[in-house]
Formats: sequence, C-alpha cells, structure tokens
Amino acid sequence: MFRIGEFSKIAQVSGRLLRYYDEIGLLSPESVGPETGYRYYSARQLPRLNRILVLKELGLSLEQIARLLEQDTSPDEIRGMLALRKAQIEQSVQEEMARFHQKLLYRRTTMTTLDTLTQRNSDFAAHRFVAGFPMMPTLRTMIIGCVDPRVDPTHLLGLDPGEALVIRNIGGRITPATLQTMAMLQTIAQVQGANPGGGFHLLVLHHTDCGITRLEGKPEMLAGYFGIGKGELEAKAVTDPRTSVAVDVAALKANPLFPGDWLVSGLVCDVATGLVEVVVPIASLKE
Repeated sequence: MFRIGEFSKIAQVSGRLLRYYDEIGLLSPESVGPETGYRYYSARQLPRLNRILVLKELGLSLEQIARLLEQDTSPDEIRGMLALRKAQIEQSVQEEMARFHQKLLYRRTTMTTLDTLTQRNSDFAAHRFVAGFPMMPTLRTMIIGCVDPRVDPTHLLGLDPGEALVIRNIGGRITPATLQTMAMLQTIAQVQGANPGGGFHLLVLHHTDCGITRLEGKPEMLAGYFGIGKGELEAKAVTDPRTSVAVDVAALKANPLFPGDWLVSGLVCDVATGLVEVVVPIASLKE
C-alpha cells in the first residue's frame, strides 16, 4: 500500500489531482486510515488511473470517463465515442485553421496594399513632387467626373499635379452635393484672394458602362441623390451618358452661382477604348 504522496510519484500525477478524483468518485483510495485520515492506494489501481489519464488526453470529459469505467461499456461503444471526439477535434482544427488563414490573408492583402501605396508615395515625393503649387489650378479647370477607377481624369486626360481641380461622385453628376462643393471652392478661392476670373473652365466628364445605370431600378435612391421627385428622374437620363452629360451642362448654365464668363463643356469616355468624345462643345455659361 502506498500513501498518496508515494502513489502520486509512482503515477507521475499530483496529489491534488488524486484528491480531486477521489472527491468526484473517479478514483478513490483503496483504504483510508480511520485515525489519521491518510489515503492509501495500491498498485492494482495504477491501470485504472492510467486509463483515466489516457481517455482524458484523448479529449473525453471526466463525466464520459466515469461512464466508461463504471458501466459495462463495450469496445464498439468506446470506439464510437473516440471516433466522435476525433471528428469534433478535426472539425475544430479545420475551423480554427480557416479563421487563421482568413486573418492571415486579410493581413497580407492589407499590408501589401498599404506597403505598395506608401512605397509609391515615397517614390513620388522623392522624384516627382513639386512644392509651392498655387491653390488656383494652372489650367484654370475644374473637372466633375465619376468615382469609377476606370475613368480617373488624371490618367484619361494626362493631368500633371496642380493643373486641375477634380470633383468625383457617382456618375460625375451635378447634384446638390456637387453644387455645394463647387460653391465652397469658390468661397475658398475668394478668401485666398485667388479669384479665377473669366475663362475658368468647367468640364463635365461622364462615361459608358457607368455604375449609376445599375441603379435604374432604385428610384428612391436616385431621387434622393439628385434631390428631386421620382417623377423627374427620366429627365436625368441616368442610362445614357451622352444625354446625361448634356443635361448636366445645361444645369450648370442655368445655375446663377457661377459667373457667366466661365466656360463649360461635356465629355464622354468610352471605357472600351479609353477615348473621350466631346459631346457638348466648349461654350460660355451665359450662352
């Protein structure tokens, strides 16, 4: 017979664990000293303890282990329980690996994109940046275009830094928000003492295959965007870029916000070729 300290050393487990197994009835000492209360274990109990430890290592709960030890559990039932536990572990591992790979992919994509863009900025700052540009664009031009990445005015029109003001929104349309932005830019120029004066050019740029055409079935959204009633949407010609650019040029001409000696024109870019077509020739706003 071994006292609990001796038995724990032989079995290579802690005495605390043996006491806990005794408390829950999983492995009780073979005898307890009536006067001292010492727990005594025998070598015959080592196989049971080893079986408990192996089943616990396989992931079975102590409740499941107790049922296996106390009931007449057949080998097939034990294999079934272990197979179920194995499947649970494999599924848990697969889910964890999927989450890990998703996080890793997101991190790599995000960091790669960020690293690429900051590296390009470093190259730009080192080789192409020119300090001291005036606030007034050197081409005395403001471009209203679409946010679509295929029709970036900088690339389509070969703009250099400081040459033009660019306002971009869905469709490159003249909306209340666009007019508000243009009014704010006018005020900024006046405060800065950079009055654009006559000959300032407003260039409206629309394009084929515009994403706004996908919203034809969303009249409430489009009406809110343009600040009009749904019954007025047809006049905005959201599905026809050549008509829509003419509509927006006409809207600018009709707006008293802008000086009459400013110029305006309307262009449409064909996203299949990259070429722009002058749909509304340049003219003064007062014409």
